[in-house]
Amino acid sequence: MNYEHKEKQIQSLYRDHDLNSPEGLEEFLKKFFELVSDEIYQFPIKIYNFDEDEAGDFYLYAFEQLKTGRKLLQYEGKSRFFTWFFTVLRNLTIDFMRTRGERPRHVFLSHISRDLYLEDESQAEGHRDIAQRDVYQKFENTLQELKLEQRVIFKLIYVNFFEFSVEEVNYLCQVRQEEPEQVMRGIFQLKEEGWRRYSRLRHLEEKLTANFQQIRQLEAKIEAFFQDNPHIKTDKAAWNEYYVHPDIPVDILELIQQLMRRRKRQSQLLKEQQKKLFATKLPIKKIAHFLGVDASPLAVQLGRIQDKLAQILNPHLKKD
Repeated sequence: MNYEHKEKQIQSLYRDHDLNSPEGLEEFLKKFFELVSDEIYQFPIKIYNFDEDEAGDFYLYAFEQLKTGRKLLQYEGKSRFFTWFFTVLRNLTIDFMRTRGERPRHVFLSHISRDLYLEDESQAEGHRDIAQRDVYQKFENTLQELKLEQRVIFKLIYVNFFEFSVEEVNYLCQVRQEEPEQVMRGIFQLKEEGWRRYSRLRHLEEKLTANFQQIRQLEAKIEAFFQDNPHIKTDKAAWNEYYVHPDIPVDILELIQQLMRRRKRQSQLLKEQQKKLFATKLPIKKIAHFLGVDASPLAVQLGRIQDKLAQILNPHLKKD
């Protein structure tokens, strides 16, 4: 089912159901989720580069937030439904990441100290994803091997990426001479500071969402053409910004070229997002105050921790 067809069906759902009655709302929601399940699942994968497990977790979260219909009743029909709905999904994704206290894995890894890379840049993107997952798993294992004090310092600096174990909370209770509830309240305040820093990057999220909408619309139009002309080979692997084909009309070729430019733009925006998300790192002074220590020695210690992690991960990383 193409994108434009779904848009029409969603509009029909809103027109044909009495959303003020429990029975009408229940029937509406059943049909609604049948139509948009794929969009909900794919959204964080395409916009935030979630992996499949993370996307599955997000889908369950989004379903819980939407299943009452309260958010969906806010749609007033003044714009295209999916234009409005992708904004809802963007906000739900941000809330989802906030509740989990973390960012997508590849974003965090790309800013520890050096960039993940593969020597052969022509290697398939799938191979790159596998390499990223391998490095992340190795990083997580390495982090657990750090001394407790070092691990806690690192997690506090990058507090939005981590949760704290019972052992780590108990350590902070000793350092701060507080009860666990007070320590967790302090950690939550640090996370809020990290997300305030992140909120400055919302304009990038909006660009990503808008570009994603354009991609879906182009994909739908191109898909409809090939469905109507099954005798023409799709050959998606050959598509690029200058793609031509003798059997494909000029207007469809232009759509394919636009699509490839949009996809390239999405990749550029994601890279820009990854670079700027490093702003969520909290200042040394704030962490020093939280721990009740001087900032200078803490900065030196953090540098040593990062160097140690970078050394261990070196087989997968390139030098600056």
